[in-house]
Amino acid sequence: MGLISESSSGSDSEAAERKSDEGEDSGSDAEASSRSSVQSDSGSESDTRSRRSREREPVKFIQVKEDLEDIRVSRHRLEQWCHMPFFKKTICGCFVRIGIGNKDGYPVYRCAEIVDVVETAKIYQLGTTRTNKGLKLRFGASERVYRLEFVSNSKFTEQEFFKWKEAIMVSASFLPTVEDVRKKVAELKKYMKHQFTDKEIVDLVAEKKRFQKNPTNFAVRKHEVMKEKELAEMAGDEFRVQKLTGELEEIEEKASELDKRRVGKLNSITWINERNRMNNIKHAEEAMRKEWKESKNAAADPFTRQSCRPVLATKKKTVDSGSSQ
Repeated sequence: MGLISESSSGSDSEAAERKSDEGEDSGSDAEASSRSSVQSDSGSESDTRSRRSREREPVKFIQVKEDLEDIRVSRHRLEQWCHMPFFKKTICGCFVRIGIGNKDGYPVYRCAEIVDVVETAKIYQLGTTRTNKGLKLRFGASERVYRLEFVSNSKFTEQEFFKWKEAIMVSASFLPTVEDVRKKVAELKKYMKHQFTDKEIVDLVAEKKRFQKNPTNFAVRKHEVMKEKELAEMAGDEFRVQKLTGELEEIEEKASELDKRRVGKLNSITWINERNRMNNIKHAEEAMRKEWKESKNAAADPFTRQSCRPVLATKKKTVDSGSSQ
């Protein structure tokens, strides 16, 4: 009995120790979980505070013209990009210095925002290319379409910038923010380094060809149109046949006009050369007559070179008197 009580008491003590160990382990786990929860709560609170601080940061609007100058587009840049597939997407949101007319004999310019790119009814020359595109510009509350040829290559002046700011304030609009300008500058830099795909190159060539004044080679274009006309006749497309027939007549007319112009240039060059030759002869004859008159009326001068022929002295042949008798 004593042994049994001792063993039972020993087992009870061991069980108590195990329970105490388990209690300590559970306590440590609880402490760890509480610490992790505290850390996560502190992390979420810090994220919330940083987000709130960002939200509380005041929006910075542009204040000087140099801020707006970063997204100004010149006429030269428009000439380079007007046929690009990304032209409309990239150019909207930029600013231009647009000419609106003259005042007291001096040109007047305005700082305006590009809000859209449209096609006008007129095809016009823009530097070395041709286009019909126009820019829909916003100045304050008013919007108007201008051709690209009226855009200036020069920078904004202080007066133009403050005039634009005044128009923005009057229209109850907002100035662009510094962040807006930064994003637009990054977008412009991206498209300046754009690598064209094969499809984009084909579309670019087709877009430029659409505004060509004359085909680069009349014979090649005429052959292409005649081939298209034959296919249209085989397909029974009368409307396309009539259209291509008119294009053929137009090509023939332009080719003959170009030939006449070339012949006219050649004739004018020939006439100019002949006129210059006759004038040279006339001036030379007048100079010779003047020189002859001056030499005739001039006093004798022993030091003046005289033009004369040399006289050769030869011995005359004497007649034999004896032979004559």
